[in-house]
Amino acid sequence: MEGYIGVIQALGFDFAPRNWALCRGQLIAISQNTALFDLIKTIYGGDGRTSFALPDLQGRNPLGFGNGAGVPRYEIGEKTGTASTTLTSAHMPSHTHPHTYNGAHTEGALYVSKQSGTAQIPSDGDFIGVPANNVGAVGSLFVPAAEVSSTQMAAIAGVTGSGFDNSQFIIGNSGGNIDFSIVSPIIAINYSICLYGIYPSRN
Repeated sequence: MEGYIGVIQALGFDFAPRNWALCRGQLIAISQNTALFDLIKTIYGGDGRTSFALPDLQGRNPLGFGNGAGVPRYEIGEKTGTASTTLTSAHMPSHTHPHTYNGAHTEGALYVSKQSGTAQIPSDGDFIGVPANNVGAVGSLFVPAAEVSSTQMAAIAGVTGSGFDNSQFIIGNSGGNIDFSIVSPIIAINYSICLYGIYPSRN
């Protein structure tokens, strides 16, 4: 398949035709192809003394070089971009997470029973009662809840509730910090470059 030396062609099959090579960044000896070296030199790599490189279009989209209106400048042969990225807080717009709290708090109280205690050792839920002094119950201080009526309870003073310290309100971080793809829908095809053929003139 004859063509202009240095032309890159998109092909539907998976091999490079005769006198062409796949664009995979391989090094070529300058002595092996002085015509192609004269055209692309070391734009795509190589030391320029004994070798030069072909473009590597594996997994890459070709892009016109230069400085288009409203877009960054790209030099010919420049490689840039990534297939995935991770968002950080620096990428997010400035924003706030408002919260409101009315400052209300609940008053607490310690309730005890006015009844004489019936047990010396408390069980879960027992009330503190009046120390018993009757025969057989001396030292008993605790009254089971089931035996205490609402009319026989008293609230002990000195127990207060506490407010809410708004300065200590902290919103925790969230998110998984996982990379995500930024590749647009693609189809992989064969890009090949012409090694031997017609030398392109500049006019």
